[in-house]
Amino acid sequence: MLTALVAGLVVLAFTVVAVVGRVVLVRDSAGVAADQAALAAAAALAGTSRDGDADRLDRTACPVADEVVRRNGARMVGCTVTGDAQEFVVTVTVEADLGFRTPGLPRNVRREATAGRVER
Repeated sequence: MLTALVAGLVVLAFTVVAVVGRVVLVRDSAGVAADQAALAAAAALAGTSRDGDADRLDRTACPVADEVVRRNGARMVGCTVTGDAQEFVVTVTVEADLGFRTPGLPRNVRREATAGRVER
């Protein structure tokens, strides 16, 4: 009886460690995807002409960010460009699925990253 209880507690402990490990792994992967996407989008904008409106900047940067996010196995849920062609900041929001549903934990993890060029 005691052996079964101890074995059950060991299994429970390993399960908790596995779930927490998965959450940390997915969170970090989503963060990397967001960082890379924001940097790629900012790099795409850095090569554009200096006379663009915000809408054109969104159309230039966000498709680049989305491609990077998808290649990292995540999903882009937001992309905004603030500023103008000379001084801009790209903000990318990424969501990644944990792959399972556990009571008390979110099903998805969101991460946000910013990158840009501000000349002073």
